[in-house]
Amino acid sequence: MADSWSRRQIEERVDVLRERYDGEEFAAAVERFGREELDAAGRGELGEILLERAGEHARSNPALRRRMDEGGWLRRTFRRLDQRADD
Repeated sequence: MADSWSRRQIEERVDVLRERYDGEEFAAAVERFGREELDAAGRGELGEILLERAGEHARSNPALRRRMDEGGWLRRTFRRLDQRADD
């Protein structure tokens, strides 16, 4: 795991991932970023950033909208990340 990431750095990474990936690939890239690069506090920031942007992303990203509609995917994703980090 790298040094702590600032909120601004996480926002910038999400922007880069959003430009590079779409749909399921975007969701997978965000999950991988959280798992591989962020500590628990950083994952919390990532979750807040994603929730703040959910409306915008949901309008333009059908895969993300479907996951949001299914309910709780962010919680499940970050729970899995936390469990892996604790191992």
